[in-house]
Amino acid sequence: ATRCLLYHTFESFDLALWSSAQVVAACLFVPGWRRARPEGALRLSQSAIVGSFTLVAIGIYLVLAAILATWLGSLEGTPTELAAFLFLLALSFLAAALLSTEVRHKVRTWVRRNLYSGRYDYRALWLEAEDAIPASPDATALADALASLVARTVNALEITVWLTDGKGRALQLAAHRGDLSTTPDDTLAAVRSHLEREDASEPAPAELDEFLRLNRAETSVPLRSGGQFLGVLTVGPDRSGTRHDPETLECLRVLARHTARELLQGKLLEGQLRARESEAFRDFAHGVMHDLKNFASTLNLVAQNARRHGDNPEFRRDAFDSVIDTAEKMRRLCNSLRFFSMDEPEPTADLDLNEIVREVATECGEEDLLTFAPESIATLRLHPDKVASAVRNLIINAREAAGPDGRIRVRTWEQNGSVHLEVEDDGPGVSSELIDSGLFQPFQTTKSDGLGLGLFQTSREMEACGGSIRLVSRPGEGARFELEFPLDGNR
Repeated sequence: ATRCLLYHTFESFDLALWSSAQVVAACLFVPGWRRARPEGALRLSQSAIVGSFTLVAIGIYLVLAAILATWLGSLEGTPTELAAFLFLLALSFLAAALLSTEVRHKVRTWVRRNLYSGRYDYRALWLEAEDAIPASPDATALADALASLVARTVNALEITVWLTDGKGRALQLAAHRGDLSTTPDDTLAAVRSHLEREDASEPAPAELDEFLRLNRAETSVPLRSGGQFLGVLTVGPDRSGTRHDPETLECLRVLARHTARELLQGKLLEGQLRARESEAFRDFAHGVMHDLKNFASTLNLVAQNARRHGDNPEFRRDAFDSVIDTAEKMRRLCNSLRFFSMDEPEPTADLDLNEIVREVATECGEEDLLTFAPESIATLRLHPDKVASAVRNLIINAREAAGPDGRIRVRTWEQNGSVHLEVEDDGPGVSSELIDSGLFQPFQTTKSDGLGLGLFQTSREMEACGGSIRLVSRPGEGARFELEFPLDGNR
């Protein structure tokens, strides 16, 4: 072709006609805009379309270059070498364009957007699916959203979404559009057993055809994500009764895959919520158990002192008051279960921290061992039983650490917008190994009969009211615990 153009072997008309034939031949390889085709029709890949479009562009370019070179050669006084040079220059530009990565990328992008875009805008469909089918523990709501989105997208009347039960076995109807017949359980079991296999080479059982007939469906698409079978989507023909083409089936698979991913994330989210609820209940149960242990210790001290001071009327009166007070606290502790189950805020009240220290010391019978140095402090608006429980835990721990001959020192003060409470003993102190292993974690204890929940419960109660707990300890020199209650938010 180049020889014909440069040396005028053919007439200009013949040359243009020959080049145009090349363009027409190349156009035969280029399909039009892709529409729904009957099943079995020829379908070209995107690479073939890009190659065909490139041939068309090259043919048009060569025709224009040949016409320009022929026209220049026909002018009087124009040397033949000039026309040949211009044509070779045009070929150089063509070679540079074909070798350019940017040009090839733009050609593919143009073909993808204009010649191979298909009937579905997957970008818009994905954005709509993200909004309509978000991850949620409510699997039924996700199934209903999928049925609505499929109905709008493929214009089908009969749609069903079946999901596996909580154990991932039986199929249960979660959402549907249109009329629906009853499906026997044995048919559902056979369908689930077949669809949950990822190997598509196995022949479909007769129950699958029956399943599709009962659901008035044309096709079924499994909902599978992360190697788990989560359900199945069935879709009937469109409103005109036409069977869905391969492009529509691919669109359904995309929607099913997105929904399956959101279903799996919803199941994982539900598992996390249950784990957190279980952890919260365990923490609450540990706290209740520790409080009951403290109440039992209080009643045991009253019983032991009754053997020595039972004949003293004043002691009997104080002992009865202590027993009644402990029983009332146990009743309030049981009532706190109601707030846990109903998720209601627990009541708060204005309380004097100094008065709580005195009440706890009297209740535990530690007036003789305890030295209390209170200062004038502001009132706190907190839950009285929780603050009393935290103070009780520290005083009981200090008494057990100090022993019968030890001393306990308690003092309160207000500083920098916070109320402080310090409980110090002269016992053996807390070992660095226990501190490093997590002193405020559950079941950390050095007592043979201890539960290791007192300091854990105290730290949780301080966190709940926005406060903090600190420990200063040296082996052989005792331990000093400090509680800090912020005044901000407690007024």
